[in-house]
Amino acid sequence: GKPLLKDTKSRTFITSDAEREAMVALVYDITYDIAKEKVDTIVLIDDSIVRGTTLKTSVIRILSRLKPKKIVIVSSAPQIRYPDCYGIDMARMSDFCAFRAAAALLKERGMEGVLDNVYKKCKAQETLPKEQVKNWVREIYAPFTAEEISDKVS
Repeated sequence: GKPLLKDTKSRTFITSDAEREAMVALVYDITYDIAKEKVDTIVLIDDSIVRGTTLKTSVIRILSRLKPKKIVIVSSAPQIRYPDCYGIDMARMSDFCAFRAAAALLKERGMEGVLDNVYKKCKAQETLPKEQVKNWVREIYAPFTAEEISDKVS
């Protein structure tokens, strides 16, 4: 059975932060008595994890009401690292959970300078034609494997 059902036509990542929490209450429906308390593990498969806030602030809280032994979250999409990926256009890199994880890893390893260098390189291209712009943000992710970033997200 499915302990949590989602209205698949609703996409919470495209709403504002203020609207997202109210929307989550309408989008997800929990099925009680489907998991044995402190015995069963619930595996949640998400099609994409963009910000991570819906999972962290709502979905995990909802699933926790079932009191499972463990909650495992699996994403079926690659990490979303850049704006305008799959039509997801967000203005702030810090909105992406993969970016926040990479930035935290850089800080932990004493590599904060990478963030400053990338910022300067990006700012220097502001006036360039679109065809000449290079994706310097890749340098933020380059020192890490996808697994390291995923582990940090979780």
